[in-house]
Amino acid sequence: MQPDLVARELLTTALGLFQQRGYAQVDLSEIATAAECSLDQLYLRFPRKEALILSLYDRTLQQLQLLAADAPNGTVPERFEFLMRNLLGMLKPNRPLFRHLLPAMLDPDSRLGVLGPATDRIRLEVQGVYTLLVLGATDAPSPEQTKPLVELLYFAHLGLIFLFLQDQRDNDAFLENNLALACDLIGIARQTILRQGQSWLTGKLAQLAGFPNPTLLADRVERLVQDYIHPPHDSTHFSEAEHLLRQLFRYRRLQPGADACQTNPCPKCLALHLPRVQQAMHEGRPIPLVLPAFPAKSANLSKVLGPLPDLSEELALRFLQQRCDEIAETYEPGAELVICSDGRVFSDVVAVQDEAVTEYRLKLIDMIERIGLTSLQVFDLDDVRPGEDYPTMRAWLMDTYGEPLETLEARTRTHPHHQQIFNGIHRFMFEDLAERDPTLSRTQARKQSKALAYEVIRRSNAWSALVGELFGSALRLSIHPQSPHHDKIGILLGDADDLWLTPWHGVALLEADRFRLTRRARAEQLGANLIYRQQQPSHFELAAQVDPPEHTG
Repeated sequence: MQPDLVARELLTTALGLFQQRGYAQVDLSEIATAAECSLDQLYLRFPRKEALILSLYDRTLQQLQLLAADAPNGTVPERFEFLMRNLLGMLKPNRPLFRHLLPAMLDPDSRLGVLGPATDRIRLEVQGVYTLLVLGATDAPSPEQTKPLVELLYFAHLGLIFLFLQDQRDNDAFLENNLALACDLIGIARQTILRQGQSWLTGKLAQLAGFPNPTLLADRVERLVQDYIHPPHDSTHFSEAEHLLRQLFRYRRLQPGADACQTNPCPKCLALHLPRVQQAMHEGRPIPLVLPAFPAKSANLSKVLGPLPDLSEELALRFLQQRCDEIAETYEPGAELVICSDGRVFSDVVAVQDEAVTEYRLKLIDMIERIGLTSLQVFDLDDVRPGEDYPTMRAWLMDTYGEPLETLEARTRTHPHHQQIFNGIHRFMFEDLAERDPTLSRTQARKQSKALAYEVIRRSNAWSALVGELFGSALRLSIHPQSPHHDKIGILLGDADDLWLTPWHGVALLEADRFRLTRRARAEQLGANLIYRQQQPSHFELAAQVDPPEHTG
């Protein structure tokens, strides 16, 4: 599972040309020329212009899922308003393009039809977004009443997008009125659905409109919703998909406060991820997984043994391969996991030399091949921008995907999930800075490490946005503890002293017949022996675990 970088460049080029000259005025040969790509290569990826727009749908979906995971606490209408306000803001730069395509978007027989078969997967994932939105609301209904409310939100969001595209005056007052009206109607409909059911509401509306047989009309509307919103699926695959996801969730790394979701994932835990597993199984392909991780060893030698991967990395890689093997035991195509190594992204911020990042990556790839971890691959920024110098790579990433520092700071202040991530990274940055520069007072080190932590997160988020774009159908794993209902799945890489500890911030210590991650200084305090393999430092073992020397007498 390797990302198609040429396809990404073609889409970016095409969108630029569409905005400049209009969709109808641009043909595929012009896109190929502007992207410096052969026409054969373009046709291989986008055999028609509509395929480019489907890729744009995918980009928008990625952003929508992230928004849903960060939706503020509130009622169903309040959370819906938050999501729609942000979604329409994302669509605004491409509004002229979508206006031109509106007839095709409303035609279910068109490849661009939002209710057509070509967009089955996208509809499925958008329903996951609204399922999370409803279940996470302060006025969430019971699970059996969730489905009709999700369907209502789906139709409401289509209606608002239609009105948004019809507004020729770019009138904020028009948008605000439509949002307020939609939220008012959703609030009323929610109460009615909870009291009487969806079919009663449809029948009542039909009766008020004067239809002679309201009940028959309500049944027909129900079938219409089922046919158009819910893509056809294999129920066996759907139940297997939930089983596989729950199996993976047994190894989740969750933030404090996850409560029952730690041992028994709820429907909110599954909402954003289940459609991707279902779609992969429906198509008979391996379950795609991506994990931004394994950047390079920390420069702090009180934590690690040195700049190269050691047994701590090997154990983590074997663990990830085992998760893929476990999936293959139930689902024959198995899983594929791409490690999106992010060391190049922020090496200059964490005081790691780019040469060390390169050497770490090469040794990591060698380790994967040497021990036969066939489901794992490595990908990094060098693969996206081959031939460029490293500062230019980083500048491009931040210019293209970076968000303003003020936006990140505001989100950190208002979202407990992001606050916990910041606190964890800030602590690590403080420890490393204090070790590297003992002349700093603790106050100075805390102040400087705070700025560094924000920059690490900003860089990491930019890389995450690029990874999401390149691996749009993959389950997004994370080495950071996540909230249980987030768009990323926090994943454990082994037993550790600290929830935030990783192989590149620690060492492997063999104790009581098991390995755990700890800091090098802690292993040395315990009196553990440093073990070498192939003349390289590998891990620590407590004295009781060390094999006796061979008898030479």
